[in-house]
Amino acid sequence: MKSSQSFPEKQQSPLFDIQPFRTQMQAENFPDPVQCHLHECKIVWVTKGTGKYDDGYTITPFKPGVLFCLHHTHQKITPDKGAAGFVISFGDRLLNMEEIERDLICQANVHKLFSGFGGLLIEGELETDLADLVARMTKENAQAGVFKIEVLKRYLKIFFIYLTREFSHALQPVASTKAMEYVDRFMNMLEQNFRSKKMVSDYAGCLFVTPNYLNEVVKKATGYSASHHIRQRIVVEAKRMALCSDHSMKEIAYSLGFIDCAHFSKFFKALAGDNFTEFKNQKLAIRLAV
Repeated sequence: MKSSQSFPEKQQSPLFDIQPFRTQMQAENFPDPVQCHLHECKIVWVTKGTGKYDDGYTITPFKPGVLFCLHHTHQKITPDKGAAGFVISFGDRLLNMEEIERDLICQANVHKLFSGFGGLLIEGELETDLADLVARMTKENAQAGVFKIEVLKRYLKIFFIYLTREFSHALQPVASTKAMEYVDRFMNMLEQNFRSKKMVSDYAGCLFVTPNYLNEVVKKATGYSASHHIRQRIVVEAKRMALCSDHSMKEIAYSLGFIDCAHFSKFFKALAGDNFTEFKNQKLAIRLAV
């Protein structure tokens, strides 16, 4: 049976893509559901028409103007015939944008959006603002300019900020005041001590809680464990030093508390995706091309 819609072709975890969709009206055809692949996120904004949202447990009808944030493969959006809107697809590592990583409240709310929160009704001034951002992302995505992905990441961050600001009352992390106090204290301690303290137990001991408890409350508030935040904060600083200084990998490794340079090299590649030299050379080449 021929597909009844013009959703983007399925890709394996794209870094970023944005496409409009419009389901067809042939009575004999039925739209296929929108789903995520492994390590992929999707924002589905149905600007026209109705459909159904399946979170893996219940199926809920939705009305025009609803926006969904999908991250789990069991989540499905099935627009009815005649529906239209946009699908923004991106690799889930973009959720760890360095700008968001440093902002606990913003990060917690963004991850809440992708944790099966359900649909958000977009209307009024917010609709105008998001439509403008969608147009900008679509235009930028169609180009092949220098720093394209950096521009798209910033547009995406602004998109998230508009959403979390509008729906902050509904996105508050489900955690007790005491638990959030531990999370805040951990993030503050991490900012001051990430060079010397690299184990969850180091921070848990200072907070007089167990490492398991600290991992649990941090993950509940932000979507990621305390150990994840520790690793990400270190690699963010390593990237900054690689791009903003003439220090060698050995010097950067030592300044970040790594005695073994080979250990730092493996750590950097595992977190950044490229080895240290490749990362630095790629970024320098882009700067020289501007």
